[in-house]
Amino acid sequence: MPTTFGDVYSGVLLRTPGADPLLVREWVQEAYEAACDAKVWSHQRVESSIIINDQHAGTLTATRGSATISVGAGTMVLVAADVGRQIRQASIPLYTIISVDTMAQTAVLDRIYAETTGLQAFTILDAYWTAPEDFWRFNAVLDPTNKWKLRWWITEDILNKVDPARQATGSPWLLASQAYSPVVADLGKPRYEVWPYCVSARSLYVMYYSKPTILSEDTPLIGPFSRGGKDLLVQGALARCALWPGTAALKNPYFDLRLAEMHEKSFQARLQNLESKDEDLYPTYLPMAEYTWSPYPLDSNYLQSHVPETIESVYY
Repeated sequence: MPTTFGDVYSGVLLRTPGADPLLVREWVQEAYEAACDAKVWSHQRVESSIIINDQHAGTLTATRGSATISVGAGTMVLVAADVGRQIRQASIPLYTIISVDTMAQTAVLDRIYAETTGLQAFTILDAYWTAPEDFWRFNAVLDPTNKWKLRWWITEDILNKVDPARQATGSPWLLASQAYSPVVADLGKPRYEVWPYCVSARSLYVMYYSKPTILSEDTPLIGPFSRGGKDLLVQGALARCALWPGTAALKNPYFDLRLAEMHEKSFQARLQNLESKDEDLYPTYLPMAEYTWSPYPLDSNYLQSHVPETIESVYY
C-alpha cells in the first residue's frame, strides 16, 4: 500500500499528542510545499494540450459603453462554446466573452465595448489560452504540425512592439504572458496569448510542471515521495511544531527552538538525499560522464588544436 497523507499526519500526531490536529495538517502541508519549492520533482510533470478552434465571423450589434452585445439584425450565431474565447473587430482591442445567452443571442464581454455603436463586423477566435488549475510553469510547448518548439518566455510588452495591432495570423510560435482569466469558471488562472493567431483548428502539445497539491487524507505520496517521503514530511512538520509555543491557555510541550533546528537539519538532509534519487530516475541535468562521447571545450584535443594565446585566454 502506498504511503498517504494520513500516514504522515498520524506519524506527526504520535510524536506530538498535545498538538492541535488542524495545525498538524497545516504543518505537513507546509513541509510538502517547502519540499516542492526545492526542485521540480518528477511527479510534477504533466502533459496537456492547447486546443484552438476555427474562428467564425459575422455581424453583431454593439453599444459603446456597454459590455453586452447581441445578434439583433446581425448574422453571427452565438453558442455556449464561445465563452472564454476572444472577440474583436479588424484589429485591437480584443475582448473576452464571459457569458452567452443562446436563447436571447446575447453575450457579455469582460469589459465595456469602446468602439462605434451599431451593427459591426466581428470575429470570434481563440487568441488566449488559460492554463489548467494545477499549472505551475512550462517545461515545453510544441507544435506537432511544424515540428518546432514555441517560445513561452516572451512578455506581452515585447509582443506589443512586434505586432501592436495583432494583425499576424498563421502558425503560432510564441506564448506571451497575458492578464489572468476573467471568466467565472477560470477566474484567477494564468492566461497566455497564442501568437500569431490561428484562423483554423489547431492543437499544440504542452508539457508543464504542476504546483503542489492540497493534500487530503487518502492522497498517496507518489514519485520520489513514495520512497522516503513519509520520514521527510514528518521531520518537516515536527520542525514547524517545535517552533509553535502554543496558546496562553494551552502551552505546546513540544516547543523547543533547538529541537526545531534539529528537525529542520534532518528535513534538509533527507530532502537532498531524495533529490539525488529523483535525479537518478528523471535527470534534469547532463551528467559529466555523457561528455565522453564528444569533445569537451577543455579536454586535451581542444588544448592541442588551439594556439597558445587561446589557451591562455581559457585559463587567464
